[in-house]
Amino acid sequence: MTQEQTLIQIVKKVLGEDRGTVPGDRPDWQSIVDLAKKHGLLAFVYLYAGNIDVSEQPGQEIMSALEKSYAAEVMVNVLQQNAITEMRSAFEAAGIDNMFIKGAVTKGRYKNELLRSMGDIDFLYKPEQDALLKKAMGEIGFRFGSNGRVHDSYRKGTYLNAEAHRQLISPSSPYEAFGRNIWERSEPVSAPGHCRRMTIEDEIIFNVIHFASHFKKGGAGVRFVIDVWVYSRYDADWDHIYAELKKLQLFDFYQNALSLAGKWFGGGERSDITDAMEEYVLTGGVFGSARNRTDAVIAKGKLNYFRRSVFPPFKDMQSMYPWLKHKIALPFAWAARGVKSLTCRRKNVKILLAPVSAGDEQNALKLMEFYKECGL
Repeated sequence: MTQEQTLIQIVKKVLGEDRGTVPGDRPDWQSIVDLAKKHGLLAFVYLYAGNIDVSEQPGQEIMSALEKSYAAEVMVNVLQQNAITEMRSAFEAAGIDNMFIKGAVTKGRYKNELLRSMGDIDFLYKPEQDALLKKAMGEIGFRFGSNGRVHDSYRKGTYLNAEAHRQLISPSSPYEAFGRNIWERSEPVSAPGHCRRMTIEDEIIFNVIHFASHFKKGGAGVRFVIDVWVYSRYDADWDHIYAELKKLQLFDFYQNALSLAGKWFGGGERSDITDAMEEYVLTGGVFGSARNRTDAVIAKGKLNYFRRSVFPPFKDMQSMYPWLKHKIALPFAWAARGVKSLTCRRKNVKILLAPVSAGDEQNALKLMEFYKECGL
């Protein structure tokens, strides 16, 4: 059994709350830990190792490292959950409509939320409330970081990062239509109030969109596949979910992803496509490999990528600059963005344009063919 297969079996045991030992030879624990760290799965390894016979556990040095990692995860989780509560309270008091998304919500779908780590605290707000939001975030200690195409970043202390999304999905995304009426479809967290949440159906669909978006931008790790499996166990209107995924042309991808999750965690059968997706997922990290991320963005040619990077389309620019109402003013917005990038974000510019020189167009074409086979 490979180290990757062993890690998947460990995850399966913990998800199923099975205290038994993974069959096979004693694992190379250091390799398992390194691989789990790469995919954000150290909590699974810690809980598994703590529930098997002492004679089967890793050595004291590795076990201590796992304990420290889990303790750090507990601490960060407490800080993040407290911050979410604080933000909701501040937004409610200021009359700011908000909806927490991604990991902030998905964590709560796990039996043990510590198994689902997250980096940023993501939430959606209405762009017309931007000034109110900046004020409220500042009042609770979050410092504004940077302005992106669809979200602004904030930071508080060492461990707390937040992404305030003006739009649920990028205007240039093929899945943009899903987010257009998300506020109207949402439910109140507590009525009456400004804190909203997606329906379970929209939450599942958005999770698939998020997975697909990362998958075809260079990769998505094991954690995304676990999310698919966890959500698939929920009672929801699956006929509606399937119908919406078909509209978004994501149904085939979802079925393939679910088959991979079933192969790993439910005893499902393998197929050529699940084998290919398995290799793609396992050879990257949480968000794939650096090479694939570099090559995926130049699939339509380096010149086209350069042009869209330096001169983003009108809808993307509108998201960054709410004052941009008409296309005639687009050159002024490009100029403002260019000045800001050259004076404040030179490092980001270098990273953004790296694929122009480092990207491999032949590998990019192979990736596009693979994505099509996966249903994208």
